[in-house]
Amino acid sequence: MELVITMVIMLIVLGILSGIIAGVQSEYKRQRIRMEAIGSAQTVQDNISRIVRMAGTKGIQCASTFQVQALTPADQNADGSYGSLALQADWNPADCQLTGIDENVTISVQNGTLYLDAARQNPFVDKINAIRFRFYDKTNQLITDAVTNKQQITYLKIEVDAQTSATQITTITTGAQIRGR
Repeated sequence: MELVITMVIMLIVLGILSGIIAGVQSEYKRQRIRMEAIGSAQTVQDNISRIVRMAGTKGIQCASTFQVQALTPADQNADGSYGSLALQADWNPADCQLTGIDENVTISVQNGTLYLDAARQNPFVDKINAIRFRFYDKTNQLITDAVTNKQQITYLKIEVDAQTSATQITTITTGAQIRGR
């Protein structure tokens, strides 16, 4: 009889422990997915900031006919931000061509994936719900029509929405100064 009572108590304790362990594993999985999405958003911001800092750069040995478009905003949103940005820079390597890595980039998001090419053929990072760019001049005034006034852009604010769960979006914000402006 004592053995049966001991086994029943042990089964109850093991049942409680199993429930606790299952809950911890479920929360771990949920948090891992969230942290992966936030990590993706931070990777996007780091890479875009690096590319933006080099925007408009061209080698000093390049002919005057070699033109580089620093920034070309597109896809203006209802809130005044822009959802796409094209950048050019001759820096990787500086060879008077825009064929190197990160030299001719169009940043956009489609169906949860961020792309760095205009044709959206090469996905860069997934779990990105949206990206927004806001542009500022050298006096830190917001440029409301960045397409027309793109030569005045010296700083941009980058907001990346990471899809951290089926229902939750986390926004990561950073900024980048354009070199030489």
